[in-house]
Amino acid sequence: TKSLALIGGDIARVSQVMFVVLAIVGAGIALPSARVRGWLRVMATKHLFQHRYDYREEWLRFTRTIGHAGAGTASLHERAIKALADITESPAGLLLMPNEEAQLELTARWNWPTIAVPAAAANYGFSGLIEQHNLVLAFDEARRGIDHHGELPLVPAWLMEAEDAWALVPLLHFDRLVGAIVLARPRIERQLDWEDFDLLRVAGQQLASYLAEQAGQQALMDASRFDEFNRRIAFVMHDIKNLVSQLSLLAANAEKHADNPAFRADMLVTLRNSADKLSALLARLGRYGSGQVHDLAPIDLAALARAIAERFRTVHPVMLTRETPVEVMGNREGLEQALIHLVQNAIDASEAGAPVFLDVAGDGLHGIIEVVDTGEGMTPEFVRTGLFKPFT
Repeated sequence: TKSLALIGGDIARVSQVMFVVLAIVGAGIALPSARVRGWLRVMATKHLFQHRYDYREEWLRFTRTIGHAGAGTASLHERAIKALADITESPAGLLLMPNEEAQLELTARWNWPTIAVPAAAANYGFSGLIEQHNLVLAFDEARRGIDHHGELPLVPAWLMEAEDAWALVPLLHFDRLVGAIVLARPRIERQLDWEDFDLLRVAGQQLASYLAEQAGQQALMDASRFDEFNRRIAFVMHDIKNLVSQLSLLAANAEKHADNPAFRADMLVTLRNSADKLSALLARLGRYGSGQVHDLAPIDLAALARAIAERFRTVHPVMLTRETPVEVMGNREGLEQALIHLVQNAIDASEAGAPVFLDVAGDGLHGIIEVVDTGEGMTPEFVRTGLFKPFT
């Protein structure tokens, strides 16, 4: 206005009129648009009003939760869920992480034992979309049909049906999806806004770096354990190589000195020592499996189950529920050893005095032995993430 006053005359009055007209036209165009009104509201809230979060306090609480490690404390996965849930005051949460096929699987849960999560929590299309757009998904918006990046057809049905599911936050590390955290609805219900989205994205990226670092450390630990195993196998190969050298030298000398009685006596001693060393070596490797195909013989499964129950009689009660006469073909020693391990695992999982049951039945051409215990067993998360991994 000061500049216009300095110019003066008709130019100043025309400029003022044009500014008013343009402002009226702009307001007439913008105000009916919900998108523009929302943008104006967000801009005004960002720059003219006080923020909802005290970012200093949130960051201190976040780092304390993540850094609170030690014996008897929650795992990093559970602490990651809690750290993010504390920001929005969510009472529970889930951590989903991608598998080799880019499908999200349940890895950990915090204070949310009741929700049922499928084995494949989300397909690769959904994980790829939230990775590409770094999309913090508000499930209430999705339930109302609001679609931002074409995610509605890909949102898992079990999350849409779970009324307690409130938001999903992607965890990106160098633009790669490390995981996603599902937050439960806060006790004081509210809608997510721009400040929630911004803070959750930043916190998700920080959590992703922690999880990626832990995964790298775990991979290094597994590699070092495999190296140790390989070094031990190297000693075994060294022993075998020495025995092969002895036997090769013996065979070569036998062609020259086979008629010498002293050589024959010495040869017998060498062969006996080599056989003893090989037997001891096979005995040490036996627990890892010889990989050989043994001769098959008929096995009475009911008699085998009774023998195993009698074996553990003085240690723990092992009872037979059915003793259906079933005969199968197999290696009795190998089958017996496998059943002993299974029964021992069942005993370890059971309380003192709680019996372990063996059930022998037939199914057409097949025989079945079931080992049943009343222990807590393995969680679905452990079966999916740890059962078939080495050193777990």
